[in-house]
Amino acid sequence: MNRKKIIFIVIGVILLVFVFVLTLSLKSKDTSGQQKSWWDFKIWIVWDDKEDFSAFITDFEKYYWKTINEKIESFNNWDEYNLALASAIVRWEAPDVFVLNNNEKSLFLENIIWIDPQVINPTDFINNYRGFLGDDLIVSIGEWKSLQKFLIWVPIWYESLGIYYNRMKWIQADDVKNWASLNAVISKQKEKYPDVIPLWIWRWSTVNSSEDIITQFFMLENKNKLEDVSWAWLKTAIAFYSLFADNNWNNSYDTKFADMLASDKTNIDLFSRGEISMIFWYPRLLNTIDEAWYRKSSLYAKPFPEHFIWWWKALVNYNYFVVNKNSTKTDLWLSLLKYMTLEEGITSYLNKFPYYLPWRISLEDDFLEKEILDWYNIVLKDFFNEDLELSSFDKWIKSIYDKEVVNILDNSSDYTNKFDSFRNYLICLKSKIINLENLSQDCK
Repeated sequence: MNRKKIIFIVIGVILLVFVFVLTLSLKSKDTSGQQKSWWDFKIWIVWDDKEDFSAFITDFEKYYWKTINEKIESFNNWDEYNLALASAIVRWEAPDVFVLNNNEKSLFLENIIWIDPQVINPTDFINNYRGFLGDDLIVSIGEWKSLQKFLIWVPIWYESLGIYYNRMKWIQADDVKNWASLNAVISKQKEKYPDVIPLWIWRWSTVNSSEDIITQFFMLENKNKLEDVSWAWLKTAIAFYSLFADNNWNNSYDTKFADMLASDKTNIDLFSRGEISMIFWYPRLLNTIDEAWYRKSSLYAKPFPEHFIWWWKALVNYNYFVVNKNSTKTDLWLSLLKYMTLEEGITSYLNKFPYYLPWRISLEDDFLEKEILDWYNIVLKDFFNEDLELSSFDKWIKSIYDKEVVNILDNSSDYTNKFDSFRNYLICLKSKIINLENLSQDCK
């Protein structure tokens, strides 16, 4: 083969490679310039329905990114999710986008990337959202003159505790407005319905989201992190919470508790049968109550009872979206997170998950008056008290806190000392797990 033929073949190969690359490039764009992907884009979420979240991604695709091969996984259990995420990170198989919870400083924060201020401006973001988010969402680096702010994650919803009550038991909205009125109606309930539990707030293993309900009691003195919970203050908070134990009400509490354990039931089952007059929980509990066939005309809800206005905080719970720092799909996840901060993106999400409250202030008028389920007289505003300060509560290590605080309150006769010991145990664990300090120390 002579030299000219060799050069001709080389040029031909180069042209073929160029045509192949150009073809792929053209296939990755439609006529509107929206990109198509031929690789998996992995997103992991917790609690939300997988199909509904996929529909939200479809809405995103319509305007911002054509044909994402998304691979969505939804976990119902927070502990299982944490273990799976840790395993995926170690194996370099972590999702591109995943969620963390606001009530802990997760160890997975080391595996996320902060959002470029040119993509989502932190100041503009905070101006459109409720004020306490500045503490949760924004990180500042540098000195005063060169200070730069970063948004490090994106929330799209939140939930706040409320009280569900049965109006057939002669309970009105004003009866559950504050603790004084609630105590009064509980006394009336004991006299009028001696076989009915007025408020099921004890026996935490049978109470949905009990770890957050007791945390709300811990916030009655305007605290928002575990390290500020002194022994004396803790004793006061638990003493107040203990007022609602069965000793103050009737002997049927322990009997019902035993029956619930034997039949694997929760307080929702008794509430749906009319054996409990009031329970605490989040708006999304309405779906579970509905599945238990509650009488729709008698079910109402109002915000968690007030203690001292302007003196205590209302607990909020939310999962926020973060980006795996090792993800290679930069343009895609930046577009998705940007979409989650826009009114159209938030509206799309909340329409698919109608039991969540909107972060964006401009959407409150549109959503707070919306019914969670059309056939109940309950709207999102029933879980929102504008007189109180919304706040996260730093549990340090959420999965351990949520489980152990329930065990302590269920099984201990010395709640205060046991909880104080548990708090010290968590301090040690946080030092080990989050800060990698004192690794040889025995936390027990």
